[in-house]
This record gives sequence, structure tokens and C-alpha cells, in this order.
Amino acid sequence: NDRSQNGNSNSNSNSLSFSCHDIMSLLLPQIYSCIDENDGDVHKCPLIIDQGHFRWVFKAKIPDSDDYVVIKMMKQTSKESPRDLMRHLRESIFLYYLRNQEL
Repeated sequence: NDRSQNGNSNSNSNSLSFSCHDIMSLLLPQIYSCIDENDGDVHKCPLIIDQGHFRWVFKAKIPDSDDYVVIKMMKQTSKESPRDLMRHLRESIFLYYLRNQEL
């Protein structure tokens, strides 16, 4: 990612790489707004793709593009074991490396 003068990274849409700042300020607000517009009912938000016991799957529009990116969010439940949480982390790492291998 390129760095701006203030030290924040800018997204690089060619590699689909997003900084934490990009995710928090450009992608997640789309999902939050969608849920708010549907009276807090996640299931009515058209950005939801799927859900499971441990996660929500949403899509968010990539800024300055007609494409979308998939965002998986873990649900917080008191019954999750550390093993289940690590499963999601390993999947994310795997997908990151798989994407780099395809380029």
C-alpha cells in the first residue's frame, strides 16, 4: 500500500488490499447504514450474503469501482471456544495467501 503524508495507508484496488482504516471508514459504514435503514434487522439488509453459527457474511462496494468485496464478521457468543475463533483466523490467512498465489 502507498503511504500518505499523515502515515495512513491508502487502499490499492489493483491488489484488493485494504488498510484497517479503509475497512473501518469505507467498507463497514456501508453495512452499518444498511442495517440501520432496515430498523436494525440484519436479515433485511440487501448486503447480507450468508450467515452461520459463528459468522455473518456481507458484501460492500469497493470505492471508485463497480465491484464488491466480501466481508466476513465473527459473531460474538459466549459459547465459542478459542479453537473456533482460531478457525476463522486461519481461514483468513489462508485466503490471503491463496489470493497472492493467483496474482
